[in-house]
Amino acid sequence: MTSTCAYRLLRGPGDAWARGTAVVALAVLAVLLAAGASVAQARPDLPAYRGFFPPVQTQGEVRVTLHPNPAALGRLRKLSFGAPFPPGFVSDPRKLRLLDDTGQEIALFVRVLARWPRPVPGAGSIRAALIEFHGRLDSTDPKVYRLAWGRPRTRNEPSGWPARTGWLPVSDGSYPRSKVYDPPVYVTFPPQWLGQCLLKDRILPAGKVPRFSFYDRAMMAMADTVANSFTAPVKPKQHTEYLKKYSVWLYDRPAAQFVTYLRTGKLRFLRDAHRSAQFYADNVEPDGRFALLPRKRRRDLKYSLLEGLALDYWLFGDQRLLKVARRALKQINNWRYTYVPGGGHWTERHLALTILMATVGYELLGDPALLQAAADRFAAGFALQSSPPPGAPKDGCMIHRAKQHGVWAKGWYCCPWMSALLVDAMIRYYIMSADPRVPRSVVMLADFVAAHGTYRMRLSPKKPLEFNFPHNLVSSRYQIKSFINPWDGREHAMDVAKVLAAGIYFNRKMGKSNPAHQKILNELLILARWNFGTKFPRGYWRWKLPKAVVKPPRKFGWWFRTTADIDWLLSQP
Repeated sequence: MTSTCAYRLLRGPGDAWARGTAVVALAVLAVLLAAGASVAQARPDLPAYRGFFPPVQTQGEVRVTLHPNPAALGRLRKLSFGAPFPPGFVSDPRKLRLLDDTGQEIALFVRVLARWPRPVPGAGSIRAALIEFHGRLDSTDPKVYRLAWGRPRTRNEPSGWPARTGWLPVSDGSYPRSKVYDPPVYVTFPPQWLGQCLLKDRILPAGKVPRFSFYDRAMMAMADTVANSFTAPVKPKQHTEYLKKYSVWLYDRPAAQFVTYLRTGKLRFLRDAHRSAQFYADNVEPDGRFALLPRKRRRDLKYSLLEGLALDYWLFGDQRLLKVARRALKQINNWRYTYVPGGGHWTERHLALTILMATVGYELLGDPALLQAAADRFAAGFALQSSPPPGAPKDGCMIHRAKQHGVWAKGWYCCPWMSALLVDAMIRYYIMSADPRVPRSVVMLADFVAAHGTYRMRLSPKKPLEFNFPHNLVSSRYQIKSFINPWDGREHAMDVAKVLAAGIYFNRKMGKSNPAHQKILNELLILARWNFGTKFPRGYWRWKLPKAVVKPPRKFGWWFRTTADIDWLLSQP
């Protein structure tokens, strides 16, 4: 890769290491991508890859529900909403029609927001489009329209308008007035449709798999409470201070709220997610820094959040979010992703964030250099799995020294729950690249978790039930005994289950299996069910779901942003 943009990605502002080794890094990157990207282009028919994409329908319709803003009633308005589509469904924006509740076609202007890139099946088809039309809002009652595709539109608006036209300031006290805006009408899609559109990855509607009803109850209850919408009285200190505390935004608060909408199709979760994304966008500074961070933490990659921005852009069409994404991407080089024993801070979480940032940046901006940056970062992690540093065990995880993880201990370790963040990022990268190394990487991580990533223990000597709890840091040779704390370990049961679920999916597609994956997964799901406070045998109890206070609030992100596809992964043949 020799483009100026690629050089800037590797160079990074103020990064002496990147400046000094840019030429070497570019050469290595070119070799890696020549091997990986060319294979991906040549083999987009990999069974594991094909499994993520729904069968193409070139003609059909989907129900959309309009929810008028009470402040927008009483006159004809310019309205718009973002419409997502699965790959291959719609290629020509002229073949999109909106039918009102009487079946009459409405005059539209359609602007393409994004198209599916190669090697995605159906590349070139519309991924998201902005649907613009005039409408009079006389009541807050929802209206059900139909968005149809496959036949030419007969009525057209002569021109469109900026998506934010007519947006109204939020006035319910959840955000400072004139800082965050709602559209005059929110438009919701059925969750079955949203899950096919790969806005995150493949996601099933809530309630589709009865075994996961505990998950959906917890997700919806906690999505409400992190937005300070309680169904039972709570003390003020239990409210989420999302306007002031930067830590609330860790693990991408807007994206986690959007994922709740994707599973449910419910208006309140779409509204909360949109407002969060807009507030976050307003607080990304010119250098990409999140404004709520203290000045001493100016370079903190963990708060460069792109998934929520992408979802808001595709569902609302706010063009300014593309500029915000470019600003946030300036932070991508503030961490050295290639691992060097004895080097600086290095964790699976940071690697996951850089893969995710580069991939989503590519999806939003279409710059091939960003996809190559994602491939380069993935390759750095894959190398640790395949060829660990001298003296380190070959456990199939991203092995690194404890001190580089921020823990003062001797030895080589991996973090099971941070590996879940990696698996989530790698699946997104896989959908965009078809990189054939990804299934192998995920299965190796699942093998590691099944073999070494959990420990079995009772919660107390008086409680007869034993569980498999996730380790914090562990390898086949090393454990940190002071880290073996089941009261902390249970908090990561759900996300570590994602690693095993993804391993099961990819193994099945490759005609293989590891019974230990399913066994450990089943036990982690039992533990997660208890941790979420749902019904559990023998009197275990944590909280009542009507309150479902999430402390610290960042847990909502690691519990749900990365795990909403587990039931889909497990349901595939």
